[in-house]
Amino acid sequence: MTVQTDDYLEELTDRPPERDETTQTDPLMDRPPTPLFMPAKIGVDKQTQIEPGDLFDFNAEVAPILEVLVGKTLEQSMDEVLEEEELANIRAHKARFEQQRNVELAEVQRLEAEAKRRSAEKERRLAQEKLRVHQEEEVMEKIAARGFAKNFLSDLHESVFENLVESGHFFDPIALDVETSFMPWLQGQAIARIEGFQVAEKLCEDLVRGTIQVMSAAKRAEGKKLNAHAVEKEEAKAFILKLTMEAQASLGDVRSEA
Repeated sequence: MTVQTDDYLEELTDRPPERDETTQTDPLMDRPPTPLFMPAKIGVDKQTQIEPGDLFDFNAEVAPILEVLVGKTLEQSMDEVLEEEELANIRAHKARFEQQRNVELAEVQRLEAEAKRRSAEKERRLAQEKLRVHQEEEVMEKIAARGFAKNFLSDLHESVFENLVESGHFFDPIALDVETSFMPWLQGQAIARIEGFQVAEKLCEDLVRGTIQVMSAAKRAEGKKLNAHAVEKEEAKAFILKLTMEAQASLGDVRSEA
């Protein structure tokens, strides 16, 4: 038979002949049911006859047993009924007890919750009071410390600054310049001016003294010419008075400036 072994498949155009065929099976016949198995009978049949009264008397022998059974049944039934009633009563009592216990438990829980709330509120109030007292104590301590520090530092501040000022750490450059440069110069200028005024005063005094002496000599020498030179004498006196007043005014200014 020719088989393709190439890498690529190719369409086969040659097809073998084909035809359709059919077949039919015989119909299934119904099978009868299988009969029951009956083993073969073996042995010999026998029989007997029981007459009335041969075995037992039902009323004489069975009646007491039935009475006992009925009585036991009734007794057990009564016990079961009583037990059921007792169980029902126990259940009802238990239900009432559970209900009462739940009510009491709820009340106890409510009281416990209320006690816890009161305890928590009490603790909270105590904590608040302790915090308030602590804060007040801190405030009082701060106030006392501040007052003490203020009183202590006020004197300390002044003493420290006084010591620093005395030691020369704090100084005014203008005041220092005035004290070291200007005041000595001013004192020197004032002394020089006072000395000049003193010299001028001395000269004025010498001038006045010489003028008086000259006038006295002229008065004695020219006694006869007094009337003629009266005007000149008055002018000389006025000139001398003017010089004296100017000298006194200059001396007063010098003294006031010193």
